[in-house]
Amino acid sequence: MILTRPLLRLIVLLLVGAILAPLSGYFAGFALGKELLIWFIATLVGAFVDGTKGVLTMLALPGVFGAMWAWPLTCVVFPLAALFARGDARAPWLFAAIGAIAGAATAYGWIALGLKPLQGEVAQYLAAGATGGLGAGLIFGFALWRIDAILARSAPAAPPP
Repeated sequence: MILTRPLLRLIVLLLVGAILAPLSGYFAGFALGKELLIWFIATLVGAFVDGTKGVLTMLALPGVFGAMWAWPLTCVVFPLAALFARGDARAPWLFAAIGAIAGAATAYGWIALGLKPLQGEVAQYLAAGATGGLGAGLIFGFALWRIDAILARSAPAAPPP
């Protein structure tokens, strides 16, 4: 099977989206002030109580919540938007705006379904969703810009027989 450039672009962008899903949990943590402090203290306590296993568990926790929360955004919305957007210098800012709006909408959808991992305010979760989507959108837009620049280069000519 020969991969065409658009299919290769879509596959690479889906993989980038899958990698960004856990990472967006760390971006969203910046908007959860009190919960971020509790997580930091629990990580320190885990270092002394449970050693390496406790620290690694606590360090992985935002990534797990991010993967649960953000997969519709990073694996569906971003690649679908990338089908209509070309990668240029404006792509990171475009996808940051898409990510902030869709991130808050995704967070609201999860809250409406009753899936709140912590005891926080609804506005705080919407801000966390927007922050996580904004950070993931910036990285996705930059990746789209660079992938399109790489794929735009002409393929080397085949050597003569």
